[in-house]
Amino acid sequence: GDWANAETYLAQAVKHDPNHKRAWTNYGMTLAQLSKLDESYQAFCKVVRPADAHCNLAFILGSQGKLEEAKAQYRESLLLDPSLKIAQAALYRMESPNLPGTDIAHKTRFDAVEAAAKVPSITELEARMKKYESVAPVVVPAAGTQPNDLK
Repeated sequence: GDWANAETYLAQAVKHDPNHKRAWTNYGMTLAQLSKLDESYQAFCKVVRPADAHCNLAFILGSQGKLEEAKAQYRESLLLDPSLKIAQAALYRMESPNLPGTDIAHKTRFDAVEAAAKVPSITELEARMKKYESVAPVVVPAAGTQPNDLK
């Protein structure tokens, strides 16, 4: 919670080791807590994609109760990556006041994390594909093949 001191030490950390991902992430979070949003975004971009950097900012803004600013960041995130599940879910929850459990205290990325957790990750999907390929190899029909030709 001592954001000013955290900023000082994290700035030193990323200067000392520009490849330290956790330091960059914590530095970005600290800058967002200090309302230094442009600097925060730049720090996040050192370790994540721009769409994810906007999502991180949205999370912090939402936790501060700055819901309109958080929504704007989630929208920016979705402009860059329309398939980003966590941003989709968070924005949906924030913009759907009639959903159960969507009072101010619950309109942050925490709900989105829960919703996104139900979506299989790429790793899980790849594992499923390998499982099914080992049982029955995938056969790709030649161009122009009709469904009846495969029987």
